[in-house]
Amino acid sequence: MPKHVAVVMDGNRRWARSQGLMHAAGYLAGVGALKAVVDLCSKWGIQILTVFAFSSDNWLRPKVEVDFLMKLLETVLKDEVAYMLRRYRVNFLAEHNLIIWTTCLGKIAFS
Repeated sequence: MPKHVAVVMDGNRRWARSQGLMHAAGYLAGVGALKAVVDLCSKWGIQILTVFAFSSDNWLRPKVEVDFLMKLLETVLKDEVAYMLRRYRVNFLAEHNLIIWTTCLGKIAFS
């Protein structure tokens, strides 16, 4: 089994479109898929999981979609990462709009 696995969360919008659903449904399905990957990595003894979840291209999407993604990110960070921090070491890497990441992480750290 590898020690490090990396995944790119891509295709959520395409999946939703293929199912006749709104983009938001695809992003929510992506969160569920990520949870499953985290659980499997833990079960299989994979020590490092790198997740590429938000590319610079995402900033070019319609504002309402970017706003949804940022709110989803905040919710996932607050609800899921807080749980993961009690079980795993979690590192965040961000290069664009670090203020959003810092704000989200601050809400977790101080809630």
